[in-house]
Amino acid sequence: MEYHFDIGDAIKYGVEPAVLLYNLRFWILKNKANKKHSHDGRTWTYNSLNAYVEQFPFWSRWKIHRFLKALREKGVIRMGSFNKAKYDRTGWYAFEDESLLHNCNMDIEDSQQGRSETATPIPDTNTDRKPDTSLMREGVEKKLFTKVQDSFVSQNENSSKLWNWPAQAKHIKGLVNRAMHMHDPEYWLKSVITTYFHKIRTGDKFWHTQPFTPMNLNSEGIMTRVLAEMAKEPVDMGAIIREAGLK
Repeated sequence: MEYHFDIGDAIKYGVEPAVLLYNLRFWILKNKANKKHSHDGRTWTYNSLNAYVEQFPFWSRWKIHRFLKALREKGVIRMGSFNKAKYDRTGWYAFEDESLLHNCNMDIEDSQQGRSETATPIPDTNTDRKPDTSLMREGVEKKLFTKVQDSFVSQNENSSKLWNWPAQAKHIKGLVNRAMHMHDPEYWLKSVITTYFHKIRTGDKFWHTQPFTPMNLNSEGIMTRVLAEMAKEPVDMGAIIREAGLK
C-alpha cells in the first residue's frame, strides 16, 4: 500500500503528521462533496484510534494520538464530539481553516485512504451494506460476558464483594451492552476495566475505597469518572490488562 502527503504539510509539520493530514483532508473533502457530517459550519470526518491503527499499522495508538494532539495545538485541526451515545469515544476532526482543504489537489476516489470512515459512531445508519448480524451479535455478547466475568472473578476469588452474583451478572450484561455500541467492543471493555482496576490500585483515597465489581463500574458515577480517566493522556496498559485477567 502507498501512503501520500502534501510537501507543504511535511515541511510545516513533519512527514508523519502530513500523512495523517492527507487522510483527514481526503475524507473531509469527500464528505463535503456528499454533503455529509456538517456541524458548526464545518465539514467533519470521524475515526477511532483503533481504526487509525488499522489504516496505519506502522504507528501505535499513542503515536497517532500525539500527531492529532500536535495538529490541534498548532491550530490546524479541531476536535469535536457529535456521537449520540455519551460514552461513545469516536473522535471527530475538522480543519480550523477550511480554505486549506482547497490547497491540495487530490482525487477523492483515492483508494489508498480506505473504503470508509471505519469507526462508525452510534447508531450505525449504514444498514444498506450490512447483513442481519443478530446471531453474530449474540455470540459476541456471550464471549464478552465470559471475559468480563472471568476478569472480575479472578480478582475477587477470596472476597465477599461478589456475593450478590445475580445482580453482578446483570451489570456485566450492562457493561457488555455499552461495549456493543463501540467500534471495537472487546478493546473498549479492556480499556474500561483496566483503567478502573488501575485507579483502584494506584489512585487517590476515593478510588481506594471502591470495590472492584461489575455493579460498581456500571454505575453512572463511576463509569463517568473512568471514561474521564481514559480521555487523559494514554499509557501503556499491556501489563495491567494481563494482571486484570483480560488477555
